Amino acid sequence: MTFSPDGTLLGSQGYPVPPSLRWEVKRDANGVLQYCAAQGPNGFCRNFTLSGDTLRMFGGPQGNTTFRRVP
Repeated sequence: MTFSPDGTLLGSQGYPVPPSLRWEVKRDANGVLQYCAAQGPNGFCRNFTLSGDTLRMFGGPQGNTTFRRVP
């Protein structure tokens, strides 16, 4: 996946992303940073950690998700 600064996402083979999906990082009511993604009025936010080249998002319908940056 490619997380573009303008909020768009590019998927990969086997992990398609709808072209209208947008992402952002924002704070929840307690000030904790969350990764959020939305397609129109439907969206979700998840807590995350970012360490080096690894992004881990917690929770979700299939459990935690891990992304690693590749050159």
